[in-house]
Amino acid sequence: MTPPLSKRLDTQPEECLLIILRHLPACYLVNVCQTNRYFRDLGYDEGLWKHKCIEDYGLQSIAQREVTSWRALYGRLKSPKLFEWDSNTYPIDYGRFAGKNLVKVVCTGWGRLASTVTGEIWFWGQMNGETWGDNRSRSYLQPVQVANSSSRLPRVLDVTGGRTFGVALTEDPDGLGRKRVFVFSSVEAVWEHEGLRDKDIVKVTAGWAHGLAMSRSGTIYVFPTENARNQQYKTISPPSMDNPYVEMGGGEDFCVALTRHGDVYKWSPNADEALIVPDLSGLRFTKLSSFFRHYAAFGQDVRRSNMPPKQSSTKPVVPIWCKDRSNIFGLTLPDGSNPHNAIRQIAFGDWHSLCLTKNGKVYKWGEGCTALKNAFPQSGPALGCSESSCELLPFSNTDWFVIQIAAGGHQAACLAVEVY
Repeated sequence: MTPPLSKRLDTQPEECLLIILRHLPACYLVNVCQTNRYFRDLGYDEGLWKHKCIEDYGLQSIAQREVTSWRALYGRLKSPKLFEWDSNTYPIDYGRFAGKNLVKVVCTGWGRLASTVTGEIWFWGQMNGETWGDNRSRSYLQPVQVANSSSRLPRVLDVTGGRTFGVALTEDPDGLGRKRVFVFSSVEAVWEHEGLRDKDIVKVTAGWAHGLAMSRSGTIYVFPTENARNQQYKTISPPSMDNPYVEMGGGEDFCVALTRHGDVYKWSPNADEALIVPDLSGLRFTKLSSFFRHYAAFGQDVRRSNMPPKQSSTKPVVPIWCKDRSNIFGLTLPDGSNPHNAIRQIAFGDWHSLCLTKNGKVYKWGEGCTALKNAFPQSGPALGCSESSCELLPFSNTDWFVIQIAAGGHQAACLAVEVY
């Protein structure tokens, strides 16, 4: 008779068992540590939870710090605090999501969305600041759950937002493994884009007035978001089978996508084909961010010497494309570090922008910055400069570690945990 698995593992050296446990998702790790006293004691190993903090949340930059309890820190990472501010103020603790275990925050044109680990979506603010007298224009001071009036949404896997709407990717309530795409223009007006049910959708995002969904094969579907009656969509096929799209985004009147090989493609929401962006392709970018009038490609050590001569520089920069002038300028961090290695996320609002670094700090440029050189009007960097720099948000100097940022309209938000 084969002995129980736990007994066989008990015979292995502790160091080997800890290596095995490192590769388990946190939910399975907790279950294993409940099997017997031996595994319970292993579950208190600080090195194990330090590894999980680094692996799951990217906290490499604080690996050398003296943390009271990495296990306790991991618990706080699962229930981060939400900070919010507008383009001319500084972050404040929102304080209305205690116990909700938020996983993502999104800024729309006039409001904010937050999703929880249990698959709920909450909204506060105003969904549409240009309409009056209906639910879209209603202003919510307290978070309200997004739900169809006739039935609840299936468990939400991801949420994103455009100017006056939100898009959610959910589980299949029928258990058939086909993820669903829902659009909502108010907390009650929610509808499914049924035409995308059989497309094997794995990712959603939003432009200013259109939604985008990506299939597992790297095909992108662009769809309108004004009402439930319009179930149409445009299909944007990947350049080739071995070079599918892996990232996508949208803006005021454009869509943009990044391929596996790091090429950047762009098209209008009504177009049937995407066109390569020559100046930004072949540089092997790995990340893409977009909203309103801008998009950024980053994730590699790309120096401006690889770009057109008029934009050449020896500084390591993030190239950001501005719609109105169709030009590229470089974003540099104030401490001189390599932004491609340092930046985890970039978020664009109407007049202000944010970048989140891997050490959990948030930088901003544009409206609300103190230095004129940081001004960032819609048409590009101030005074026609070819480069723009950021300034550090004040609360980033404390022990708060930011794990996600969002911007939209004149608003901003982030999820953060306190490291001690």
